[in-house]
Amino acid sequence: MGRLAVAAAVAAWAIPIAALVDSIVPDPYMDEIFHVPQAQHYCRGDFLTWDPMITTPPGLYYISLAYLASLFPGAWAIKAAEAFDPLCTTALLRSTNVIMAMVCGVLVHDLLLRIKPGIGKTKATAYAILVALYPVHWFFTFLYYTDVASLAAVLAMYLSCLKKRFWVSALFGALSILFRQTNVIWMIFFAANGAIEYVQDLPLGDCLSDENSELTDKSRTKESDRDNKVSALGLRRRRANHPISKRGVVSGSTKLHTSFTEELFDFAFKLWNSKCKVLITFAPFAIVLVVFVAFIIWNGGIVLGAKEAHVVSPHFAQLLYFGLVSATAFLPWHFTPGRVSDLFYWCRKNKTFSSLAMLTALGLSFVAVHLFSIAHPYLLADNRHYTFYI
Repeated sequence: MGRLAVAAAVAAWAIPIAALVDSIVPDPYMDEIFHVPQAQHYCRGDFLTWDPMITTPPGLYYISLAYLASLFPGAWAIKAAEAFDPLCTTALLRSTNVIMAMVCGVLVHDLLLRIKPGIGKTKATAYAILVALYPVHWFFTFLYYTDVASLAAVLAMYLSCLKKRFWVSALFGALSILFRQTNVIWMIFFAANGAIEYVQDLPLGDCLSDENSELTDKSRTKESDRDNKVSALGLRRRRANHPISKRGVVSGSTKLHTSFTEELFDFAFKLWNSKCKVLITFAPFAIVLVVFVAFIIWNGGIVLGAKEAHVVSPHFAQLLYFGLVSATAFLPWHFTPGRVSDLFYWCRKNKTFSSLAMLTALGLSFVAVHLFSIAHPYLLADNRHYTFYI
C-alpha cells in the first residue's frame, strides 16, 4: 500500500505541473535541443545517426522507446517505425521522466524500509514523498534530461545490493552507466559497501584455512564478544538517532578507538582468508567495470561527444558544494539541539584537536576553491543555468 501511495502522490503533482510546463515551454529547452531530436531518430528506427554534441550514452532514448511502446502497443505490434515517429513529441518524451520520478519515489520507500526496518510504512511513505520534492530532482522531472532515469537506475542498483542480489545490482549498474557514465562511481561505492557487509557477516570459521581451523575457547569467546559490538564500518548499522551522553562522548573515546581498530583487523583478516569467495560473489561488478574501462580506452575518453569541452579535471570545489547542499537539506533532521550540544561539548574538551581540524579544513577548502574551481564553458555561455548566478 505504501508504494502505491507514494506513486499516486508523485503523480498527483507531477502530471499537472508537467502539463503546465509543456503549455508554457512546448519546444525543446536548453539541452533538450540535443536529446529530443536524438530520441526522435530512434523513434524512426534510425539507430545509426548520432549528434556529436551529446556526451551521454543512449540509455534514456531506449527507455523512452520502451515507454512509448507500452503506451501504444499497436504501433509496436505492426513494427512500423513511421507509426512511432508522430508519437515522439517533446511532451511525451518529457513524460518519461514523470514515470521515472514515480519509480524513484517507490525505490526510496523500499530503501527506507530496508535500511531502517523500524521506521514503519507510514513514515517511509511520508519521507519518500518528501524526497521526491527535493528541488534539483523535482526540476528535472519536467525536462527530457538523463537525471531522473539515471537516479532510478542507481537507486535500483543500491536496493538490489542491499538485498544481496549482486547480479541484479550489477545489471542495474550497467543500465545506470548507459544513462550517465559517472554512475560507475556509485556502482563501485555500492559494491564496496556490499563487500564490507558481506565479509562482516561471514562466520569466522568460514574465513579460516584448514591448518588454522582450530580455535581455542578463549579466541572463540573473544570473537563472540567482538561480533556483539556495533560495527564501526557498516554505515547502515549505526544508530544515527541514538542519544549520546556527554560522558560517553569523552570517556568512551579511547574505548571506541580500540573497538574501531579491532574491527579493522577483524575485517582485514576475514577479507584475506575469504578473498576467493568475495571475488566470486562480486564478480558481476568487476565484469561491468572491466567493460567500462575497455570502453574508455576504445573511445579515447569518458564522454561520447564534445570531448574538447569535457576534459577530465580535478574539481574539488564540487565536494564543498555537495557538502553545503547536503548539510542544508539535512539540517532539521541531523543537526538536532542535542547533537549540536554534544559536539560543542566535545570541542571544548578537545580544544587543540578541534582547532587544528578546523584550521586544516579551512585551509583545504581555500585551496580547493582557489586552485580547483572549474568553470565549465557551457555554464558561462548560457545564463539560463542557475549556477551562472552563484
